[in-house]
Amino acid sequence: MKPSVNRLRQRFDLIYTTLRERICLLEYQPNERLSEEVLAEEFAVSRTPLRRVLGRLEAEGLVESRHGVGTFVSDLDIDSLEEVYRLRMGLATLGSELNPQDPTPELLRRFSEMIERCNEIASLPDPKASFVRLNLDYFQVLIQLVGNEPLQQISE
Repeated sequence: MKPSVNRLRQRFDLIYTTLRERICLLEYQPNERLSEEVLAEEFAVSRTPLRRVLGRLEAEGLVESRHGVGTFVSDLDIDSLEEVYRLRMGLATLGSELNPQDPTPELLRRFSEMIERCNEIASLPDPKASFVRLNLDYFQVLIQLVGNEPLQQISE
């Protein structure tokens, strides 16, 4: 892959990951309009690559594009969230069955750090946002114990 293509891909991935995390962590509220102009300026890109990122997020159901109006964070539906939770539980079971990997010393260290973070979060007056961040970080570490690459991608 050419260096310039690789840099473009890395930039796309960075913007995608950043926006996805903001949506998942509720930094962008459901039904909030995402300004292409503001985001393009923040990430120092034109609106074209930003639209590609938003298209991917829309395909994943995290945003919805309304013709002539803009792009909005998808609304939360408790029934859909319950279905996703059940799916994640099933995928977790599959992860332990399909080529499970032994934890590396680095992963064990990261799990230990998360336990410390749990204890710190438990003492916070409003732990919700910190817990959501910890949950996402935990999932990213846990998925590394799955040796089945298609399952990793589906889980992600």
